[in-house]
Amino acid sequence: LVITTDSMVEGTHFLRNTNPYFIGYKLMAINLSDLAAMGAKPMWATLNLTLCEINEDWLDQFSQGFFNCANKFEVTLIGGNLAKGGQTNATVQLTGSIPKGSALKRTGAASNDLLFVTGQIGLAAFSLQRLSCNQYDHDCLSSEQIDALYCPVPRIEFGIALREIASSVIDISDGLLHELQEICNANQLGSQVISERIPLATGVDLNTALTGGDDYELLFTANKKNSDKIHQLARQYNVQVTQIGEMNSRKEIELFRSGERIPVPLNTGFDHFSDE
Repeated sequence: LVITTDSMVEGTHFLRNTNPYFIGYKLMAINLSDLAAMGAKPMWATLNLTLCEINEDWLDQFSQGFFNCANKFEVTLIGGNLAKGGQTNATVQLTGSIPKGSALKRTGAASNDLLFVTGQIGLAAFSLQRLSCNQYDHDCLSSEQIDALYCPVPRIEFGIALREIASSVIDISDGLLHELQEICNANQLGSQVISERIPLATGVDLNTALTGGDDYELLFTANKKNSDKIHQLARQYNVQVTQIGEMNSRKEIELFRSGERIPVPLNTGFDHFSDE
């Protein structure tokens, strides 16, 4: 069994005026992304809701989003809890299954392994920036930007396909640099990243892609001998996969542009307890 849990808290992960459908959908999706990063098949979930009051319209829309995402990945809700509190807080515990000994982990990378990322990076963070500059009026966002921010695509099938191929995997929730640092720390390694190779979403600058987070794409390493197989799987599952760098033994992240080393942003990603 593989078990994960994640929360969405009003004022931190969403505002009170956010469409409840998107809160429900994203809550399930971000937990599914954790299972994807371990190569697990989703099974069942529990849901805990803390609400200021009972609002049936809010609950109906939240439930529609939650179950639309859950049903896509055959997740069954088996229980949970409802409580009253000062702000809305939604938490899922999600359980999945995996053949014994086949789980993908953050450890396992080796020096000279290639570094890959799925999808495009930065659009969710860019969309959040647009919201903050427009008094959090969601009308300022396109449908693509809303989907990026609230309806990320968990890479479940691709994660399962990576079981025997990837040497380490993590999903990008708190920023590309932040998650890469987690991989480096777990394996006592460093990495070189070629900035031009990072698959930026339209309109996204490099700094936003490196530090923004909320992408829920997979960042993974693999032996060079598996490169062709990875690109074959990318075509098979219709997932964009880009090799953005390589692991090494220098125990630091090095960022390059046009062959020249450039500074790594000091802010490497989202910090849950930062004052900023």
